[in-house]
Amino acid sequence: MPVNYSTSHQKTAFIVSAITHPLLVPVLGFMVFNKFNSTSFQGHSYMIILAVYTTLVVALPASFVFALKRSGYIQSYEMENPEERKLPLLFTSATLLFNYYLMHRAQLPELFQLYFLCTCLASILALGISAFYKISLHTIGIGFMFGLGLALSYLTVADIRLYLVITSLLAGIIAFSRMILMAHTLPQIYWGFAVGFICSFAMVLFI
Repeated sequence: MPVNYSTSHQKTAFIVSAITHPLLVPVLGFMVFNKFNSTSFQGHSYMIILAVYTTLVVALPASFVFALKRSGYIQSYEMENPEERKLPLLFTSATLLFNYYLMHRAQLPELFQLYFLCTCLASILALGISAFYKISLHTIGIGFMFGLGLALSYLTVADIRLYLVITSLLAGIIAFSRMILMAHTLPQIYWGFAVGFICSFAMVLFI
């Protein structure tokens, strides 16, 4: 059943959870990765890649979840029941893998292909873990963004200290919001952050 948030704290936490939805992480991460990368895309080519990526990993999965809600497969967009997460995560993993295939065929720079591969890894791990444990997808997302910042500090000469500070603060806000909504236990939140961090920071190991 849909959850009704009655207090102002719960409503604020719900808004925070909505605007930091895990579906947005791959695209936001790509924008950050492109900004701080010495071989970044510019102009028309950047807009084409961003449009294709957003369509595949945000628009299509969001439409799929909407269809599942309309069909009654999921009871709410929060997907509190771990069983309801399986199809959305499977579909999202498939779109991320297809995007990686397209970018590989387009012969994008190796670092960007590696970024797309790491987003696939995060989604597939989330799918596998969710089969037996209700890990926090929100903290997987912010953990991925934090790990991405540390990876960029190794791979580039860009100064990303401010980015890391902001991401750390967001991580705390998101984790606190998920606790207020009683969406996860503390271990589920910690494990989510750890999985996301490992998946993005793995880029350093693959170089």
